[in-house]
Amino acid sequence: MTSTRGPNWPLLAIIAACVILAAPLWCVASPAMPDYPAHVANFYLITGGASHYYHVEWAFLPNLDTVVGYRAKCDEVATNDFEGFAFASAGG
Repeated sequence: MTSTRGPNWPLLAIIAACVILAAPLWCVASPAMPDYPAHVANFYLITGGASHYYHVEWAFLPNLDTVVGYRAKCDEVATNDFEGFAFASAGG
């Protein structure tokens, strides 16, 4: 039985993987970035941009992803825990 793979197969596999992963970028006219203007506006305001309507207030807040992800218990208990934690961390 002969081997069909030569000594360069890892290099060819890496090149093929890169082409496959980059293909979606080549299939569209421009990448989807519908929230780009919102990010630019946020960065403008955070860096001290003048606005009469918005201002930035820094505060220590809970990581909502871990608090909301805390769903091992039933929904009512998890909701009560979330509200209590958010209220307590806001200093209220």
